[in-house]
Amino acid sequence: MITPPYLKKGSIIAVVATARTANEQQIEQSKIILEKQGFHVVISSNVSHVHHRFAGEDEERIRCFQSLLDDETIDAIWLARGGYGTVRILDSIDWTKFLKYPKWLIGFSDFTAVHLKLQQLKVASIHACTFTQVQRFGVANENIITVLEILLNQKSNYTFAGSLENKPGTSEGNLVGGNLSLICNSMGTATQLKTDDCILMLEDCDEYLYHYDRMFSQLHRAGLLQNLKGLIIGKSTIKPEPEELYFGFSLEEIVLHYCESFTYPICFNAPMGHTDKNYAFALNTNHVLAVEKNEVTITPY
Repeated sequence: MITPPYLKKGSIIAVVATARTANEQQIEQSKIILEKQGFHVVISSNVSHVHHRFAGEDEERIRCFQSLLDDETIDAIWLARGGYGTVRILDSIDWTKFLKYPKWLIGFSDFTAVHLKLQQLKVASIHACTFTQVQRFGVANENIITVLEILLNQKSNYTFAGSLENKPGTSEGNLVGGNLSLICNSMGTATQLKTDDCILMLEDCDEYLYHYDRMFSQLHRAGLLQNLKGLIIGKSTIKPEPEELYFGFSLEEIVLHYCESFTYPICFNAPMGHTDKNYAFALNTNHVLAVEKNEVTITPY
């Protein structure tokens, strides 16, 4: 596994929009905050462009992302904002120079498409909030602190409250995952997630419960839940169900149903995903997962 070089004060962080257009004022405010921390921030030219819902046409987003990947002076690339669109350009990106001069790529949600590609390339990346959220949370917030800790090689473990639905146990393995919908979308493609002997981390946003059931059924039928070392479920939001769509099972019940024959530890409500607690995790790196009913600890090593 390739771990990109860690950053230091004076390192250059680039901001790119691979999907939806970003708010120019939020970008500028986030840039000021990070520069006060000692980093140089460069903004891709397309971040506030508008083509339908995207930050420019596909060709423009490809060109901007490619130029940042190929630029040897840049130490990290942070996704401006999420929203659909990254998968439209993913297969047009050339990763040759990036592999010679790897750098940290940071983002979540739609950026899961990139994280999956990096798993295929065996390169570590950071599942974390988007760049525009820096100004929302502020540099003293744990969501931002945990990104900077990974970038500066200041590893720390996360401990959070358990759940009565947790399946206790301790395991270790390579941490992979991201957005559940994007992972299901990748199945049958060149970047389908490989989960054997891994700790799988999943989250999603604003889905009906029967949608969650359908996606976990897909993972189960494809064998992606079978040989895990552990399963981490982030704080996923549920779309309110009209009466005619009432499903009856909770998200915890859905997950435990499809994993009932497996012995690995499972935890719920991890601080990651589309919530106010979206801690940074270094994907494609080794972690220890220790799950109890009352407490969960996730430790990088």
